[in-house]
Amino acid sequence: MKKSLKISSSDENIIDSTSASFTGVSPNCLVALKPKPNANGSVEVKVLLFYEGEEEVKTEKVFKLNISPVNDVPAITLVKNGPVSEVSGEAVFEVDYEEVKSISLASTDVLITNASCQGVSVVEVSETKRKITLTKCSGDSSNATIALKEGTALDKAVNSAPKSAESKPFIVDNTSPSPSLTADDTSNTYRNPLTVKVDFGEAVTGFELSDVSVSGGSLGNLNDIGDGEYTFDWSFSGYGSYTLDIAAEAVTDQAGKKSTAATQFSMSYDNFYYATTFKFEYERINLQKGAAAKH
Repeated sequence: MKKSLKISSSDENIIDSTSASFTGVSPNCLVALKPKPNANGSVEVKVLLFYEGEEEVKTEKVFKLNISPVNDVPAITLVKNGPVSEVSGEAVFEVDYEEVKSISLASTDVLITNASCQGVSVVEVSETKRKITLTKCSGDSSNATIALKEGTALDKAVNSAPKSAESKPFIVDNTSPSPSLTADDTSNTYRNPLTVKVDFGEAVTGFELSDVSVSGGSLGNLNDIGDGEYTFDWSFSGYGSYTLDIAAEAVTDQAGKKSTAATQFSMSYDNFYYATTFKFEYERINLQKGAAAKH
């Protein structure tokens, strides 16, 4: 008479009665039990041996099993909202968890490198997403990053989330661009035009010649050298003293900070050199004519 095997489980959520498979023939038979995905915990499984067509159980055996988590740990992705550079003092990140059952992420789990932030908040976006906002950050760093401590989430198999990888760098900039005005040769008062250099001390955007206030003369040939440095020509219309000014908030740096006002630049221009040369040449001509007349 043909023998048959069946099983019963004390916890169908871990191993159900349909998960068993039998291989081999009498008198030897192998029973394979497969836990449900992400299942873990203790369970008792009873294996029953009986003859087909009969209800009487010939043999039974109870196995106590402890199912350990064997699934991958939850995955964490840190994404910075917006560009890498943020408005000074604030940066926002989105945290995306994969295959998690519960998330326990708190502000104290956020690890900040190369910066110091007075405010750290965590807001739930969805069951698997969180938003982290850093405020009042300081440090003047172009390489600040964040990471998350291990244990901020659990999956269905009670696997704990590992420490996350570091985020992409973000800029913490608490220094406003400060323009300085210099000229290539201020001792040469007859030079026209004069080349003027503007240095904001860092990369900026938005600078135009219209941002420069001039008391006389005209400006032209604006040249962007890079890293916040510019040159332009200053042409004078006549002798006298002239000034240049750049007002506050003329440009913006990568962190969104507006520039401060520049210290006024002044320059005296005269054409004395040209007048003296002309007079010298004129007197020399007259002298040559007088000498010829005496002979």
